[in-house]
Parts: sequence; C-alpha cells; structure tokens
Amino acid sequence: MEIFSSATNSSKNLLTESLFERICQILAKLSVKITDSFYPYNN
Repeated sequence: MEIFSSATNSSKNLLTESLFERICQILAKLSVKITDSFYPYNN
C-alpha cells in the first residue's frame, strides 16, 4: 500500500506540474495578445 500511495502522489505531482505549465502557457499567450492589442504597430 505504501508503494501505491507514493505512486499516486508522484502522479498527482506530475498532473499538477503539467497543469501549471499549461496555465503558464495560456497566461503567456494572453499577455502577448493583450500587448499586441495595445501596441499593434509592433506586429
């Protein structure tokens, strides 16, 4: 059971890490879109 719990904990950490990376990517894209809308002459 200890091995199983540690495996589920590691998978949970991987899941949250991938979620965090995805959120960071979305935020980066949003910030780029916002800056593009504010400064259209940069394109």
